[in-house]
Amino acid sequence: MTTFYLDNKGFAASLITVFLAFLLLVWFSYQRAETSVYRDTAEHLVSIAELQADVVRGSVLDSERHVRFLHATPPVQGIVRATQHAGIDPREATPYPVWVSRLQTIFSAYARNNPNIAQIRYIGLADNGRELVRVNQDGQGVEVIPDAQLQVKGDRDYFQASLNLKPGEVYFSSINLNREWGVIEQPAWPTYRVVEAVYDTDGRQFGMIVVNFKLQAMFDALVKSVSRDLAVFLLNENGQFLLHPDPTRNFEFEYGLNESWESSYEESPQEIAYRQFFRVGSPQHPDERYFALKQDILLPEGAGVRHLTLVSAMRISALASLVWKRQVNLLLIDTVLLLVVLALLVLYWLFSKKSMAELGVRAQFEAIVRGSSDIILGLDCNGRVMSCNQAALTLLGWQPDAAAEHKLTDIVYTSGPLDTSIQPLQRAFEAVCQGRKVEPVTIRLNRSEARGDEPCYASVALSPIVISQQRINGVAAIIRDMTEARNLQLHLQKTNQTLVEKNDEMERFIYTVAHDLKSPLVTIGGFTQSVLRDMATQLDAKNTHRMQRVLANVNHMGDLLNDLLSLSRIVKAPVERQWCELTYCVDKVRDSLSTQLQESRCELVLEAAHGPVYANEQMLVQCLQNLIENAVHYRHPERPPRIEIECTPNQSGTQVAVRDNGLGIESRHHERIFRIFERLDASLGEGTGVGLAIVKAIMEKHQGTVVLQSTPGVGSTFFLRFPAPQANREEQNESD
Repeated sequence: MTTFYLDNKGFAASLITVFLAFLLLVWFSYQRAETSVYRDTAEHLVSIAELQADVVRGSVLDSERHVRFLHATPPVQGIVRATQHAGIDPREATPYPVWVSRLQTIFSAYARNNPNIAQIRYIGLADNGRELVRVNQDGQGVEVIPDAQLQVKGDRDYFQASLNLKPGEVYFSSINLNREWGVIEQPAWPTYRVVEAVYDTDGRQFGMIVVNFKLQAMFDALVKSVSRDLAVFLLNENGQFLLHPDPTRNFEFEYGLNESWESSYEESPQEIAYRQFFRVGSPQHPDERYFALKQDILLPEGAGVRHLTLVSAMRISALASLVWKRQVNLLLIDTVLLLVVLALLVLYWLFSKKSMAELGVRAQFEAIVRGSSDIILGLDCNGRVMSCNQAALTLLGWQPDAAAEHKLTDIVYTSGPLDTSIQPLQRAFEAVCQGRKVEPVTIRLNRSEARGDEPCYASVALSPIVISQQRINGVAAIIRDMTEARNLQLHLQKTNQTLVEKNDEMERFIYTVAHDLKSPLVTIGGFTQSVLRDMATQLDAKNTHRMQRVLANVNHMGDLLNDLLSLSRIVKAPVERQWCELTYCVDKVRDSLSTQLQESRCELVLEAAHGPVYANEQMLVQCLQNLIENAVHYRHPERPPRIEIECTPNQSGTQVAVRDNGLGIESRHHERIFRIFERLDASLGEGTGVGLAIVKAIMEKHQGTVVLQSTPGVGSTFFLRFPAPQANREEQNESD
């Protein structure tokens, strides 16, 4: 299966695609937020409206049940019979007053047990609708109205409407504020009247049972059913406000304000979930904008009011807030989703980069392995060949399909079963499998017969193939043909040995010549001095000058032979190092060169020393003496010489600087002056040309260096850099 890797261009294109998709998702979420909020609100309003409708219906049904119960009490018909038979009920021989008293008791007890009942009346048709029994209930309790205070209700609308009631029908009056003697009772409270007609045995209407109900509890229940952002309206059959979110508008029609729902609000229908909702707004009050659900509550069969209208609504401002919150939440969700997608995209991009880098490295390794002239083998921990390159097949004569049949030991040439040449390679392989590092092993390679029978030597480098830090999965072997290099090494060893022998022979020759020449020079010098001393009066000036020239050359030759002997001894002698105090060494040089220093008026200054020098003391004194003597010889003719010596320790060892203010040396001569017998200007001084060569030889014996910094006309500085003790030992071990 082809694996898709994400490169930089693909990553950039993916980022653009993701951000475009994010913008599209944000736009869709923005559009969807309003729709979803309105749908959720509609579902909530439906549930609230059903609850509110149940409250209204329950109140209506309870009131009907109360009226029918009171209508069915025996005293109601007892009063009818007693009235029609001269005040005595013929059925039970009960007088009219007794039935009235019994009915008053029933009405009182019933009202007391039903706090929502404000008034129960039994009204007769006679005498223009005069009340026969009346019981009132207020905050003070239940009161039976005396006969003298009973009123005539023939002109009331509910009385007139009830005249047309058939047996069993119930009349529901309009809901209004309760009135006493035609005036709204204060504090005002809502009420409605439920009426059931009373008929005699002949089917003629005798009167009616009228119950006034307090509706404040129902209104309170409707108000409590909504939260702060919700609103509830209750409209009568004329669309007038019985209940309004603004309490001051409740029953405003009772106070002469003829405002209705249609005149106060404009509706814009909106269908959601197959139900009709409205956007409601008030032209007079722009802040009163609602999302509303209207429903008609039908009253039971009978004369009177047929329905009430219940409006359950939510303020548009609250809906806008919910929409905004929903949009913010969806934006946050979309943003989190974007971040997750971006994180996954970045991780996949990084994984792709890593995978492509690994593929690139693997391709490079494969190219290196394929193109390498060295034999490269992949081995398991048993030494069996798992893979190899073309060079292995060519040099070892293996077949590609048979390479896995070979083992690492097959590459070693053995002369017979007793040959132990294979053991070093086996030990090295076992050590690598155990996680140890090993040096390359030199073997005689078991080459292909096509290459001939000449011996072939190879270097085998082994390294572990590690899958994890805890597990070695195999061993990689790189086998390099070292035959030519081995032959060159053997030739180089022989040449080095020859050079060492020749060098030793030359050193012996120089030492012998210098030593043997010194004796005749001493004799010549002695005879010359005797001639000058004994025959001083007999020699003329010319011959005297000639003899002095002979003596000077003898002395110069002696100095030269002494320097050669010193150089020879330095080269041959072993170096014994110790911690040397630089101050002591400088004082020895000062004493040795005191005459030259005084004659040249040289100022020799030792800067503050910063510790001892790890060196051979005699050789350190020799270096300092040669450098100081050179500084005096090659001083500037226009100023007295000044020589400064400074010692500075560092991590790698100690540096001794010898600084003068002499003639200086051009940079092109810096290497030349350290060669033996080299003098830049023979007219200056009487040097032998060996002094700086001795300094260089001494520093090389210490595994150190001497470095020159010089400016012509200003002066020179020679830096003697002595290595630290540990570095000396390591280098000494390497040279050994």
